Parts: sequence; structure tokens; C-alpha cells
Amino acid sequence: MSIRKAMGLALAFTTCMGALTLTAAPAQAEIAGACRIDVTLVEAGDIDEKGADEIRVRIGGNAYPGESSWVQMEARDRKSGSVFDDPSTVMNNNVGKSIALIEVDPTFILKNFELGTITVVPADCGNMQVGEVRDKQRRIQGTHTTFYSYLLNVRLTGLEA
Repeated sequence: MSIRKAMGLALAFTTCMGALTLTAAPAQAEIAGACRIDVTLVEAGDIDEKGADEIRVRIGGNAYPGESSWVQMEARDRKSGSVFDDPSTVMNNNVGKSIALIEVDPTFILKNFELGTITVVPADCGNMQVGEVRDKQRRIQGTHTTFYSYLLNVRLTGLEA
């Protein structure tokens, strides 16, 4: 084969490959089939109780922090999820999950009062891409023995089905 013919074939091959590369379709992002829910922040607003509230987070039937403990929170305290032992659960995209903020009685840890909840519904995780992150928060306030106000923040992360 002559050099001229070989160069012509090489040029034709390169042009063909370039055309194939240019016409390739872009990859589609994968839609999440589930999402992980992580408690990322508990922030105390006004707390009328003298001293501090003894707080736990209940998610998926489990209370955090574990081992019969709680987190002391005074007015204006901000505590990350790690202080509560990183409460987390996974939700498939057709069943909702509730996360409760509870106040415990330190003299009897099983005696507690639910201050309020934040509920993650399927629409909150709908159309998320795998790896996408969204935050959802709710102000929880009311009166038990005294007035309380908390901000509860959860982070949603899209997961593969």
C-alpha cells in the first residue's frame, strides 16, 4: 500500500471517529429510588424551663443519642446531628417517615414527651437524582410544662433503588 493511500485511510478513519464522538448522546442522570434522611441540626429558640431541656431525637423507632442518654439544650443552643449520634434512616420513595423531637425525664428515661415532628413525605424525595442533597426544616414549638421552641433540620440525599 502506498503512503498516500495509507494516509488517506487514516484521515478517513479519524474523520469517521470524530463524527461518532460528536453524535454520541449525553448520559442521563439516574433518578433516585430512595433517599437517606439525616438529622443535621437541632436549634433551641426560646425555652422557658429553668436550666436546660433534656432532648432526644426519635427516628425509625430508635431514640438518639442511644444508651439511655440525652442532650442538654438551653435557649439559643445549636447542636449538630453528631451530638445526637447521627440519627439517620432510609426512606423508599413511596412511604413517608417522621422524625420526632422528644424531651425526657432524666429521673426515668422511658418517660418522655413528644415536642413535635417533622415528616418527610415521598414528594420531598421525588425527582431527586442519585447523590442530590436537599434540606428540610420545621419550627417545633408549644407548651408542655413550660414554653419551648426548636428548629429541626434534616438532610435528604438521593440513593439508588
